[in-house]
Amino acid sequence: MPNDMQSMVEKYQSLRPLYEGYALKLEPLIRDILEANNIKYQMVESRAKDVPSFKDKIFRPGKSYNDPLKDITDLCGCRIIVYYQDDVVRVAEAIKAEFRISEENLSRQPQLLEVDRFGYLSAHYIVSIGKTRGDLTEWKPYADLVAEIQVRTVIQHAWSAVSHALQYKQEAAIPSKLQRRLHRIAGLFELADEEFVGLRNERESVRLQARRDLKEGDDSVPLTAVTISEFLATWDGSDKLASAAKGVGFSLKEDDFEAGKFISDIYDTAVLAGISNLGELRNALERADRSYLARLWKLKRKDSEDWFVSRDFLVLLMLVYNARERISVDFLVARGFDNEIAKLTLHATDKSKQDRRTKRDDA
Repeated sequence: MPNDMQSMVEKYQSLRPLYEGYALKLEPLIRDILEANNIKYQMVESRAKDVPSFKDKIFRPGKSYNDPLKDITDLCGCRIIVYYQDDVVRVAEAIKAEFRISEENLSRQPQLLEVDRFGYLSAHYIVSIGKTRGDLTEWKPYADLVAEIQVRTVIQHAWSAVSHALQYKQEAAIPSKLQRRLHRIAGLFELADEEFVGLRNERESVRLQARRDLKEGDDSVPLTAVTISEFLATWDGSDKLASAAKGVGFSLKEDDFEAGKFISDIYDTAVLAGISNLGELRNALERADRSYLARLWKLKRKDSEDWFVSRDFLVLLMLVYNARERISVDFLVARGFDNEIAKLTLHATDKSKQDRRTKRDDA
């Protein structure tokens, strides 16, 4: 092993904590940038290249570096995994607005591939933090460092992971009899990415149409998870239901953490209650016996813990009451209810039984 290359390995080993610190700073920054731009992501992860990988890279046949610490641009790396293909472009725009870009590589883009080529699609950016951020005290140690940011969709990431597991990083390394199968699979992955964008766009069209219909007073909109979400976002009975719940002792969650969490459960329960459109859903919620909440709270309050609920969960509870003849403990447990809470929830739907119990308690 040449002494000068060995000294580079030792130097990187001593500097690696600096790159680890850089990676730890970049990850939350990128999360903040994505969230500020309203870009949903599946994963953001960062890392500093480990010493064995650095050593392997500088001694790899066919590679030659004058100064590996400057020439290797992924000593600090960050990977962003998004859900949709067009979000890769949105992430790129956000990155370019926040970082100084020294290199951009849109590798394996569909329009650049030959018809019989395959491989995962990805976008790579070599970035530095720029002068404004680099002048801040907490960022000064990293002002002269670069990082590689890689952006992929979930589908592209899956392709990369599987092809890596098969050790087929280069097309030339693949036996010819397997190439056709990989070409076909790559085409399916690409098609899946496009179809997910199409499905998302169609879902948005359904949502906007439901909003227009509701605004025009048309309650005959069929019940789906999408139309339920739109209905609950504008339902004027939400405040009254929340007030009734707080009045009997429930603690209300007003943040967005659980927004949409119970929509599928609301749909399943509404169907069991015989509800098929938004008008029937509105009627069921507005005519439901809200004293049910008081009965449920009275059963629950025997333990010392508060019961925090979201508005969507309150809607689910009222629909459980509507479908009480068809709901089982197993149905609720399958939708995330604790077994004991599921039993209490169903027990509280039996008003006559609960009233008899209240009279005994008051006697």
